[in-house]
Amino acid sequence: TKTFVEVQQRLDDVNSKLHETVSGAREIKSFVTELDELEKFDQVNDNYMKANIKVHKLMSLLDPAIVLISNLAIAAVLLVSSYLASIYTGEDKVQLVGNIAAYISYLQQIILSLMLLSMIAMFVSRGEVSARRINLVLRTVINITNPENAIKPGIIGEIEFKNVSFSYNNVNENDDKLTLNNLNFKIPKNSIVGIIGSTGSGKTSLVQLIPRLYDVTSGEVLIDGVNVKEIDLEYLRKNISYVTQEAIIFSGTIDSNIRQGKVDATKEEIEKAAKLAVADEFIEKFEAGYKSPVNQGGANLSGGQKQRLALARALVRKPKILILDDSVSAVDAKSEALIKDNLRTLKDMTVLIIAQKITSIKDADYIIVLNNTGGLDGFGTHEELLETSEVYKEIYNSQLGGYHE
Repeated sequence: TKTFVEVQQRLDDVNSKLHETVSGAREIKSFVTELDELEKFDQVNDNYMKANIKVHKLMSLLDPAIVLISNLAIAAVLLVSSYLASIYTGEDKVQLVGNIAAYISYLQQIILSLMLLSMIAMFVSRGEVSARRINLVLRTVINITNPENAIKPGIIGEIEFKNVSFSYNNVNENDDKLTLNNLNFKIPKNSIVGIIGSTGSGKTSLVQLIPRLYDVTSGEVLIDGVNVKEIDLEYLRKNISYVTQEAIIFSGTIDSNIRQGKVDATKEEIEKAAKLAVADEFIEKFEAGYKSPVNQGGANLSGGQKQRLALARALVRKPKILILDDSVSAVDAKSEALIKDNLRTLKDMTVLIIAQKITSIKDADYIIVLNNTGGLDGFGTHEELLETSEVYKEIYNSQLGGYHE
């Protein structure tokens, strides 16, 4: 079994390396590292070949061993039979010939069954290894579940963090490895809020706590005064649209991608969402319009087009809370400004925007500033933070060369 485990592990390595190489083909070509990557793949492939050879060496010993045992058994029957033939006479001797043929036939049937059993044993051993690996996934304990008495309150969009600390490793709340550390702030409903901080400060981790993609280590995340852990999980997520850093686009059509946000969306709703996301500009240039095909991963779309399409998908469901995780970074300045203006026109929606550039969020109603330890360095308007937040002033100075306009 250990040998079969090694084979599966080596096969995983081959598949992972192959996927990595194919998906990174442009980077490999641009850096002219084809030979280096080929050598790496050869190494991984050689390890897989060696593991397979080891398995087949072991399995190749079974058939010869079974054949040897069968021949020895037949030889033993013939040896005993020759002795009996020397002492039997008359009819007994004649019957002995039939008995010998019968015994040899029985032995051959038994040996054939053993050979088939050895082949089955090989497949069972390999299957056992695969089954164990599948069971690791199937038996994974789900740590984010619906409460027994889950509620479905009418979500308005007010968000509050009370003494929230979070770690991916479930460490103690007093540990220095916390990703988010003792956050306290309250976001009014229907406001636009920017979130900024240095790389690794926990911006994405913060917004992922709202739709319960993760649960807090300590403290509470409240929506309209209700702990998110008490709200029905499906209902909660239906009222939140989350646009990730990397725009995930599915193969199909532009229409089918937008409909993933709302399956029963009307044509008017789809077109309105596309217009709000400034995606209608490039969609209308396609000959088939909203029925234009989209390749896997959106390979036939530019980075900015994919981001705008992902935003349209989020807007079509008309969520009460919209989370944009640096999701317009590939959009040109003109389109970004139009998107921000369009978001201002939306009513009954709280918008959270994670950004790397201050210019993307300085006009927000409120701005959350995180420091390097995942703590709250500031919460307020652009003008207030220039006076109260050291982190915000440092970012502003580095990007715009001074904090007095």
